[in-house]
Amino acid sequence: MKALLLLNPSAGRSHHQTMRKAIQAQLTIAGITCILHETQPGEHVGDVVRRKLGDGIDVVLAAGGDGTVAGAGDGLIGTDIPLGIIPAGTANYVSRELGIPQSVDAAVRLIAANPVPIKIDAMRIGGRIYLLNVGMGISAAVIGNTSSTSKKRFGFVAYVATALAKLLTVKPRRFTVVVDDHTHTYHAVEILVNNCGVLTKRLYPRTPDIRVDDQHLDVWVMSTQALLDYPKYLLATIFGRQPKLEAEFLQAEHHISIYSQVPLPVQADGDIIGTTPVEVELLPQALTVLTPGGIRSYSTVLPTLPRVTGQQPRPNGAQSPAQ
Repeated sequence: MKALLLLNPSAGRSHHQTMRKAIQAQLTIAGITCILHETQPGEHVGDVVRRKLGDGIDVVLAAGGDGTVAGAGDGLIGTDIPLGIIPAGTANYVSRELGIPQSVDAAVRLIAANPVPIKIDAMRIGGRIYLLNVGMGISAAVIGNTSSTSKKRFGFVAYVATALAKLLTVKPRRFTVVVDDHTHTYHAVEILVNNCGVLTKRLYPRTPDIRVDDQHLDVWVMSTQALLDYPKYLLATIFGRQPKLEAEFLQAEHHISIYSQVPLPVQADGDIIGTTPVEVELLPQALTVLTPGGIRSYSTVLPTLPRVTGQQPRPNGAQSPAQ
């Protein structure tokens, strides 16, 4: 077997040379020939994959965070070549969704042993592929203001610290959300388009069942009654209290368009990719991924988390997309 190994040197908190040697050692033991490519800042990983596929690659391995995984998937759309995930980022939510072991050695052993390939959905935005979620509001503000140095030093805690600071000054925005040609308007602090449900389930335990292979996307619209409810909500998620939270979920079978009165940053799979408006297209069953055997329930991929209750608001009405 011949593998293309995509290694993100800046991912996670491990020294990348140590991680590289550990991965290559496990692949050698399994008899897998490895072509190594270390990703560079600003590089389109999908383009690298497409260039390398002509070298007789049997499997592509992504060693990094959710952005690296999505980049690898971008290069594999339209092919039958599977993607193996080696979690090495800060959050690794796509691998958690799929039940993939979170240690490097265990993930490589899974790929080398007898993995189960499954088909998962993907999202296309501006010609690029994403797998986890697309968000504007709080999530984009947090991602855009959390430095790579902080993530490498403090891990997921870096995101929490930034979120607390941003929630103290959060401002609801007016959004127009078009889901499969049905238009809704909201005043909200977060619009999150979900392909995977593991992160949303962590933030809002009453989230409907969202799966990466269910052939639809789920849009989470989040707002609360007062500004101070936002930092209270985050603290409740951490410490187990129950503030009021208004949440609505919309389901898309084909495409989603999101507009705002002023351009707002958009994040996808943990990277800022531009500003609103944004168009998201669903690609059902578009990518083959190597897993332990299907998608596990959320209780098996997440640590014990506090439970938060919420209310379900109605849309504020329907009208033409905001300019």
